[in-house]
Formats: sequence, C-alpha cells, structure tokens
Amino acid sequence: MTISEIPTQIFFPIENKGYGEFSPVSFGAEKCLPEKSFGPFVRDHYLIHFIARGTGVFKNQNGKHRVDAGQAFLIRPEESCIYTADKNDPWVYIWVGFEGKLSEYFDVVDDVFEIDGEIIEELCKSLDVEYGREEYLTGILFKLYSRFFGKRLHRDRTKQVKDFIDANYMRDIKISDIAQMLHVDRKYLVRSFREKCGITIKQYLVEKRLGEAKKLLEKGKSVAESGIMVGYSDGFSFSKAFKQQYGISPLEHKKFYMEK
Repeated sequence: MTISEIPTQIFFPIENKGYGEFSPVSFGAEKCLPEKSFGPFVRDHYLIHFIARGTGVFKNQNGKHRVDAGQAFLIRPEESCIYTADKNDPWVYIWVGFEGKLSEYFDVVDDVFEIDGEIIEELCKSLDVEYGREEYLTGILFKLYSRFFGKRLHRDRTKQVKDFIDANYMRDIKISDIAQMLHVDRKYLVRSFREKCGITIKQYLVEKRLGEAKKLLEKGKSVAESGIMVGYSDGFSFSKAFKQQYGISPLEHKKFYMEK
C-alpha cells in the first residue's frame, strides 16, 4: 500500500505475542479529515504516530508541537494528549503501539522526532503483510531503536569481544584485528578486558576453544577432528593446550567419557 492509497481509517488486528524486547500491540493508518482531533486519551503502552504526509498539532504535558511529514510523535504510557490534523493540509499517518523491556528506552526520546523515508516505506509495506505482521513490525521497532541508541548502548567492549570470540573461535583470531574492528587501541582493549574479566583475551579464546573441543570429544569426534574444528591447525598444539587446561590429554578425556 502506498501513502496515497491509505484510506480514511484502517485498523489491523494485532496479536500481542509477548516478545520480550518489543511486542507490537496496535497498528493502523489514517488519512485524516481536516481538523480531526483525537483525545484526550491515556494508554498503558507506548504509541508512535509516523507522519507520512501533511501536518498537524500534537499537544501533551510538555506543550504544543507542530508535526510535519517526515516526523513522528511519541505517546508514553499514562500520558494524556490531544492531536489534531491541520485544516488545510491534514496529516496522513501510520501508528504502532508497543510494549516490552526495551520500550522504556523511549522515555528519553523527544516527544517529536525526525524519521527517514525508509521507515515510512517499510511501514507502508507492513500494511500489506498478511502473515507475520507482528514480526515485521517488531523488526521496524528494532531498527528505530538502533538508530536512537545504537551508538550510545554498544560501548561494552568487553561483551563485544566475548560475543565475537564466541561466534568466531574456530577462526584465526588476532587481538589486533578485534581492536581494529572495534576502533580502539589494542593495548587499551587488552588492559580493560583483563581488568573486567580477570583473564586475558587470549585466555578467554583458549578456554572457549577447549570447552567446545570437550563437547566434540564427548560426542565421539576424534582428537584431530576436534582440534581442527575449534581452530587449532595441528594436533600437537591442541593436545598440549588441552592438557595444560584440564590436566589430561584429549584422548584420555574422550576414553574416560566414553567408558562412563
């Protein structure tokens, strides 16, 4: 559905699926009549109106705001507000109501904020989604969330390092490459990781690799297979590291586990 095809008013049945981070609870669109007004209403969830065309006025406890196409206005839980379409150029908007544990981050967002055409385009597409609309809207909310808070929230370098190693331990990982990827100084990254975790990045990588190798051995994989699958290029290095970590060789561990 395009912006010009949005009818006078359309509601979509939304199932609150209880997703932890974001869970859409209401969704619809409207081509408002001149000076059409809503409110005052109070809701128990967050609600965003995305203005696709036209203009209007949004009034809440913080004052009166003119909202134009390319902007959105946010209504928080238990907030009383009134919003009215312009007399000469009434707005066309799409709204999404939502809840979830990440929703509260929107408490710090401005009452009126800028949006880009991509968000509007995706919302228009969601008007035509027949199955999985809740999931589609959840994706849009995550995208909006990332644009507001992505730079602000992803500063836990230690967790980023751990997550990267957890997903890529089988590869040839170099600390300098991780530092470059995170745009931080290598020495700083090494020092801060050790201060927070009590071990070095290299130790964390070794422990991750060997822990996964144990699981493979216990599933019946050979010593050679297990070493290669977790990132060791030769069996000697793998066996040496395994024995240093656990006090027995990988072959001994496999035999002991299989004989249980």
